[in-house]
Amino acid sequence: MKHIKRAIQVLLPLGAVLMVAAKTGLLPSGTPLDYFAPAPSFARHWIQKLRHCGNTAAAQEALLKNKEGGRGVTMDDGTWVAVAMEHDCCTGAGFNATVYVTSLGGAFVDSNSCYCGFLPLGEELYGYDRRSIPAFLASVEASGKHLVQP
Repeated sequence: MKHIKRAIQVLLPLGAVLMVAAKTGLLPSGTPLDYFAPAPSFARHWIQKLRHCGNTAAAQEALLKNKEGGRGVTMDDGTWVAVAMEHDCCTGAGFNATVYVTSLGGAFVDSNSCYCGFLPLGEELYGYDRRSIPAFLASVEASGKHLVQP
């Protein structure tokens, strides 16, 4: 029993230190602590926030709170996609991530490429095929973005 108590006394502070290190991006990726890293935290936050939006206007309103911005795009069939982004060269966040959330509840993350600033985001998004969500996402991927479902 004494050994268990001692192990808990050591492991709890060590776990807290590792979580803080992961949150600040100081740990290499590929560990279970990736959950706490800045990019996954950013993605989870915006997926949750944008999934609760009932329309493009609500998504645009929510995206105003993102320091790097974002944009909602309405498809020809009335569905929409909201895009939140983080770009290290613009914000100094230490990572790049783009989150795509659809009005149908789908979510996709691209942590490899990004849009550099609010204006390029808008220019590129409105250049993609906007007939439907699948057509839009296919157009995004055809442009070189790599979308994965979290």
